[in-house]
Amino acid sequence: MTRITLSVIILNWNGRPYLEACLVSLEAQTFAPDRIILVDNGSSDGSVAFVRERFPQVIVRENGGNLGFAAGNNAALRDVTADVVVLLNPDVVLSPAALSALAEAMTA
Repeated sequence: MTRITLSVIILNWNGRPYLEACLVSLEAQTFAPDRIILVDNGSSDGSVAFVRERFPQVIVRENGGNLGFAAGNNAALRDVTADVVVLLNPDVVLSPAALSALAEAMTA
């Protein structure tokens, strides 16, 4: 069976206190996402600079302002071609097998 492609989009607005735990949990996945995209809705707390410095593999998309939940996610979803896209808030910490379980369920 072919491996599905999986991208994660994290919609952020001033979520700097949560981003490290969220991104570290994504790095620890047994089924690694193909892409991690941080969509920033105009944060003023240093979130973007922190992610660019600490997690250079994360694609950062700056919306230039707070577009809200739906429009913020939709801005990134237009460019994603993965089979599966997981939408997260920055305060989410996944267990190491979470994406693996999702991928298995999607291909069963």
